[in-house]
Amino acid sequence: MSESSPKPEVGLAKNDEMLPGVTRYLEQLGVNTGDFPEEERGRSYTVDRPEARYSFLNASDVAGCYMDGILDAGMTGSDWAFEWALRKGKTLQDVKWMPAYILDGEGGKESFGDVRRVLASPDGNLSQEPYVAAEKPDSARFFLEDSYPGSDVKAINGSSEVFPKYDGVDAYFGIVESGNTMKQNGMEPVEHYEKSTGVWLGQNPWDLFGTNL
Repeated sequence: MSESSPKPEVGLAKNDEMLPGVTRYLEQLGVNTGDFPEEERGRSYTVDRPEARYSFLNASDVAGCYMDGILDAGMTGSDWAFEWALRKGKTLQDVKWMPAYILDGEGGKESFGDVRRVLASPDGNLSQEPYVAAEKPDSARFFLEDSYPGSDVKAINGSSEVFPKYDGVDAYFGIVESGNTMKQNGMEPVEHYEKSTGVWLGQNPWDLFGTNL
């Protein structure tokens, strides 16, 4: 919040794989999501509601803008929150965050957008000093520090599964859901690491929105 904008500034991941879960989570908080998008659009955009100003951004930008103090709160994947925390010289434990759960019809809890960090190579084997492509290079270095201390991580953008084929690297470190795309590109997992789930960054949403819902 700022003097010019007393409402909380909230960033929401607009990626197709996260947007439905983001919307459901906010509905359970009591947010009217009737004018929220149902699918990703190419640009970033904003919805102004009585309780907050919502900016729909790429998942990576939600975490980055929150870490830079541009957003008061945000909802994204823990993989991007962790990556940006490392870039800022922190760990996720240093950042104010909470898991984002969706309640099912019987009151149970489930997370959404559950995916896993994977190290993969074309033949499923690696030397102890691999050249690794990663969209989240700081996270890759963190997770590979013990298992592959001699690894050399190359920061890339886009679909990391194809880089070992075309860019001379030995493997990729990235996020997979079903793993089908990875297999279609001739990649086999070498190591599985922690899951990534949906997280709420910043002040508890019930306190943040107060009585404005």
